[in-house]
Amino acid sequence: MTTYTNQTYNANNTYDSDRPDLKTDGSSVFTLNGCDGATTFENCFFDGGTTHWGFKSTATAKTDADLQIVLNATFNNCVFKDGLERAYDQVRGGYVTFNNCTWINTGIARKRVTNAYTDLSQMCDCGLKGGVFGVTFNNCKINDVLLGDWTIYDQITRPKTRKITFNNCVNPNGGAIFVRGWYAEPDTVIGVNTNLTVAIKPVAITKAYFTYNKYFGDNRKGLPGEFVILPIEWNG
Repeated sequence: MTTYTNQTYNANNTYDSDRPDLKTDGSSVFTLNGCDGATTFENCFFDGGTTHWGFKSTATAKTDADLQIVLNATFNNCVFKDGLERAYDQVRGGYVTFNNCTWINTGIARKRVTNAYTDLSQMCDCGLKGGVFGVTFNNCKINDVLLGDWTIYDQITRPKTRKITFNNCVNPNGGAIFVRGWYAEPDTVIGVNTNLTVAIKPVAITKAYFTYNKYFGDNRKGLPGEFVILPIEWNG
């Protein structure tokens, strides 16, 4: 297990264990890879600024055979700020827990979501894509979460984003936390002592959106792990 304690990451201090110089490619300030194993963050500050994503949680694979996804990550008393598209973004993986964490959107990098039903933007505080499962927010402050948005991995039928739980969470801007979704299971989005507005798009609309992206969106081919689904991704 790896633990990061009392660390601050920003555009001038980035980290990616998968790169020789331990710096990100500039699209995020911290990248958590599947090869990193169980990871805990204590009192860390991730200032995404005007990078694309503040914190990027992703898969690692040089070949299809060695695909590894992020599992068993815990964030305690951490802060996620700004980012042009998202303050926290996760592709694949699961069993992620946020305890007493705070999301801050100053409005400098992206517009704040104010309606779960009419806002179709990919921009959000927290984006959980590509079949992400088992994510729990405990005593957190967050404005909005976007579930099951399109990724290059969705060029095949993948598991839906699911099992997202909010316990005693609040929207720092007042009112409900906005949970928007595309390819996600609405019945597994649970709020306990939490005011949520959940809006998962109808199947037909999601299918049309994904079909469009397959042909006109990010549809890169030949990436390792692109057409591989691990058993835990179906069963987690």
